[in-house]
Amino acid sequence: MEATELFEDAIEWLREHYGEFRFFAERDLVWTIQCRLLEQIEDNNLPLGVFNDHGIGRKRADLVVMDGDSVAIAVEFKYEPSHERDDRQGGDIRHTKFPAVVWAEVCADIDRVHEYVEQHQVRAGYSIFVDEGGAFSRRPAPVRSQWIDWGGRRSVLWSRSPGD
Repeated sequence: MEATELFEDAIEWLREHYGEFRFFAERDLVWTIQCRLLEQIEDNNLPLGVFNDHGIGRKRADLVVMDGDSVAIAVEFKYEPSHERDDRQGGDIRHTKFPAVVWAEVCADIDRVHEYVEQHQVRAGYSIFVDEGGAFSRRPAPVRSQWIDWGGRRSVLWSRSPGD
């Protein structure tokens, strides 16, 4: 199993099991995927490692899958919780935390993962923006990305380099 297949399987697993989790911040999403990848690596006895906040040049990727000393994939995550979770509406997230995501940073993440690949710093790159309540999903997808409907008002802005 290659690192890209491993990662895409982990994201598909997250889509299928999303309702079993309660995320509060991007770090929760990164941790969940990191744990899932580690389980898959151990179960399949793969010679890969998974690390968060990993330096690539002068930047840092949210998550990487390493194959020996080389970065097989680098991933940038963004997470916007559902605004229905606003504490003023009885929710579990302080209203001062909305919006959690800055759209320009989402676009910068997409560019960054493509640059990593184009500069041969990584073999593959992904930018994943989980928009839990659909607050951003009406925006046009930036170049080299696409919105994917995960159901339940959840949308994911997906970008992969090299592309499909």
